[in-house]
Amino acid sequence: YDTGVRPMSGPNETTQVRFSLGLLDVPVLNPKKHLFYVDAYTCMTWTDPRLKWDAEKFGGLNMVRLRASEIWVPKVVVMAFVDLSPRSDSVALASPGGGVAY
Repeated sequence: YDTGVRPMSGPNETTQVRFSLGLLDVPVLNPKKHLFYVDAYTCMTWTDPRLKWDAEKFGGLNMVRLRASEIWVPKVVVMAFVDLSPRSDSVALASPGGGVAY
């Protein structure tokens, strides 16, 4: 498994990544200064055929936790932020069909 190679089934296939942003809180809102801060989280999902397995062959195992550093993960750049605190222990969840949530 090469973490530098994006998942694909064929040479001309794209990797579709669904990106969502969840808003947790708006701790600062200052309309006079046109300023606000948000506490939020991101979630990305995609399919990686290299991570597929037959759940029946593994006792019905339907979810595996993986270190994000050990699999391909889309690179996302946040252009405007005050404090971005990535977790060094980030975990991705993989399902038998190769679905990944991070």
